[in-house]
Order: sequence, then structure tokens, then C-alpha cells
Amino acid sequence: TSPCTRWLETVYDSLDWEAIIASGASEDADDVDDSATELTYGESDLDFFLRVVDTALGAAGGDANGFCDLGGGKGQLALAAARAEPERLGGRCVSLELVPELHRIGAAAMVAAALSRTEAVRGDIYDLDTLSACVGGARVAYCYSSLLESTDGVHVERLSAALAASRLPRPSVVATINRKLCAEDGWREAA
Repeated sequence: TSPCTRWLETVYDSLDWEAIIASGASEDADDVDDSATELTYGESDLDFFLRVVDTALGAAGGDANGFCDLGGGKGQLALAAARAEPERLGGRCVSLELVPELHRIGAAAMVAAALSRTEAVRGDIYDLDTLSACVGGARVAYCYSSLLESTDGVHVERLSAALAASRLPRPSVVATINRKLCAEDGWREAA
């Protein structure tokens, strides 16, 4: 087990999960329209993720500044990126998540981790204002995209268009897993 994995386990073991989930249960009932959004999740192996971040940072060149995990769940990857790459990712490390319970867990973990440059944001990756606020300043973004909607099974067209319209700095690296962004939106495959 890597030092980063052990550190994350310590952070998440310190949380009162039941209290966090219960803290907003009454507000959550009408908050997410499950019929309009496919809420399916994937998990990334931490060592694999850190290799992806290393590759993305190399492709970004120079000071990559911030990081954003799109569909960040409980915030583990934003925390891991901030912890593992404090120099190369010197800016904000953000976890953007739609599901209220997962967002609350991520926010609590970031408080417990005491890394001031991490942030858990609750919102939809397709909402341009929310997306722009999260990726603004981030030269590296990550998305476990294999479970996002795709009309051709290869590309994530809606995410590609949203990222192209966002305030993601240029040049930037967006690491997607098992799906690609679209060339017609200005994206090219880097690694």
C-alpha cells in the first residue's frame, strides 16, 4: 500500500459517515432528478490515477497549477492529487460532484485532511457556470468518463462540448478514461 493510499484511508476512517450522510437527508429528497441523469459511477485505482496525473502534468508542461476531478464522488482523487503533487499542482484541487451525499463526504474529508487548497464543489458537470468555476485555473482535469453518456460509444460528446465552452485554461490536459473528447471541439489526443 502506497503512502498516499494509507493517508487517504486515515482521512476517510476519521469521518463520521452516518452523521455526514444524515446531515442533509431532508434537503436531498427533491434535489437530484434521477430520471434525467444517469448516476452510474466508476472507481479509479489510486496508483493508476497517480500515473495518469504524472503523464498529464508532463503533457501540460511547466506549471500546471490546479486540478479538477469531474464527477469527483467522495473527493479522494482531488485529495490524492493535492497530496502527491504539491509542487506541480500548486493551485486548487477541486472535486466536482452532483450527488449531495457524496459531495458532503468529500467536503468533510477535505476539512479532515486540512489541505487548504482542496475544495469539494456540488454541481453538474454540464452546467457551464459551475464547470467554468471549477476548471478555471486548472491545467489538468480528470474524468472517469467510461460511464458518461456517449452516442457512439467512443466519445463523450456532451462533456467535450461543455469543456470546450468552459474557462479551462489553454493549453490544458483533460485525462479521460475509456472515452475520448471530440476533435471537432478542438481537442487532440496527447497520450
